[in-house]
Amino acid sequence: RHRHYVIYDDWHGLFSARFWWVCRFYGFDNVSVLNGGWQGWLAQGRPVSSTIQHPSRGTDIEPAPRPELRIRTEELIHAHNDPNLQIWDTRRPSEYDGREQTGNRHAGHIPGALNLVWTDLLQPAATEGGARFFLPPEQLGDRINKLGLSPDKTIVPYCQSGIRAAFGFFALHLLGYDKLRLYDASMVDWANRDDTPMTAQR
Repeated sequence: RHRHYVIYDDWHGLFSARFWWVCRFYGFDNVSVLNGGWQGWLAQGRPVSSTIQHPSRGTDIEPAPRPELRIRTEELIHAHNDPNLQIWDTRRPSEYDGREQTGNRHAGHIPGALNLVWTDLLQPAATEGGARFFLPPEQLGDRINKLGLSPDKTIVPYCQSGIRAAFGFFALHLLGYDKLRLYDASMVDWANRDDTPMTAQR
């Protein structure tokens, strides 16, 4: 529990941010995400190795879950109109407005949700398929402010399956937001029920 772990992937930090959130949820805080991921590491000429690591089994660690970092569907059904809560849809605009249904029974988004796709939090790649780093803090903050998210309110990011939403959660954490709850079930649950409100209006 007291070691510092650095997570990376080859998808601009998307899956690393999800694993970071899982670690936070279970009480493991000494975890970081490598900005730029694998592509960024290579682009900067950092050392690499092809040696396969075989870590020894660690000591058993008792997790300490933080249920307050997650919101469940039943709770969000009753709370989505709460003026002290903001919902952030991190999906593509075509998913948000219902043009892209992503295999769900219902198209659109949670009423009142604000839309900013997770990739808009990243700098453009210098080359096609190249590394994408987080926006500098000031630009990242400006983008979040322009969206209308407030640190004084509880913010609930969601997407299709909780992965892109976790990236948004991580970005807000970087900016110092602390009233965050991930809608982990996201549209996989919400858009496939008949008791959850949906809209395609922007």
